[in-house]
This record gives sequence, structure tokens and C-alpha cells, in this order.
Amino acid sequence: MSLINRYPQQEVLVERMAALAQEEMEHFSRVLHHAQALGYSLTRDSADEYVNLLLQHVRKGEPYRLMDMLICAAIIEARSCERFVRLSKALPEGPTRDLYTDLIASEAGHYTLFISLARMYCIPEDVNKRFDELLDIERDIVQNLPGEARMHG
Repeated sequence: MSLINRYPQQEVLVERMAALAQEEMEHFSRVLHHAQALGYSLTRDSADEYVNLLLQHVRKGEPYRLMDMLICAAIIEARSCERFVRLSKALPEGPTRDLYTDLIASEAGHYTLFISLARMYCIPEDVNKRFDELLDIERDIVQNLPGEARMHG
């Protein structure tokens, strides 16, 4: 939604982000209902230090800001997909495993969506170079964060 608000003139981006927001709310609803069926309830979400540290490296000024925001979103979605894969393999067979297995393809598609938008709105070679730079930054962030249970959905 923040990308829609910041870049309303980018019609393709707005359309894709609106569809993504709707899909994410559907996923949230599925996970919420599943958690409630298991007897869990929502708690207040704390700030995600990983995301905040990664976003600190978003450059100011356009088109760099848009490029970096899209690349960071792609990295976050790729890591989410990786966690869903690991989680689905670790869970015993049943509804929870099925739910997370079902979400894997969507998360992978989100990564692809953000990278393709970055390459559409920015010079693809610049996107590839910056992607590698941000992956190096992200690696350092992950290595220095304490291990904690956290899921992006």
C-alpha cells in the first residue's frame, strides 16, 4: 500500500500492488482462521528488526528509491518463501503443513513480481547490480541478528 501511495502515477505498479494487497489479506485471513481453530489469538506485532535494518539501505531520490524499495521487497519475499519451505518440511502432515505448503508458490511469485517491476521501471543491469549489493548487505544483517522465531506472511 505504501508503494501505491508513493507512486500513484505508475499504473502497472499500482495495479499489481492492489492485487498483491488483496492476496496478502486472503493469506492473512486463512492463517488467522487456522490459528483460531487451533486455539490461538493474535498478539501485538513487534517491529521487525531485519526489515528495518534492510530498509535503512534504501537510497533517497528517484529512481533509486523505487528500485531499492522493490528489490528489498523481493528479498523479503524470497526469504519468506524459504522459511515457508523449511517450515512445511518440518511440520507433521496435516492442515498446518498443508496451509504453509499452499502459500509457498504465492510467496515465490511475490519475489518475482517485485524483481520484474524493478526491471520494468529501472535499468535492468542497474537492478541486477543493486540486487547483488543489497544481498551482501542483507547477509551481514542476518549474520548479526539474534536468532528468533519470526514469520513474514
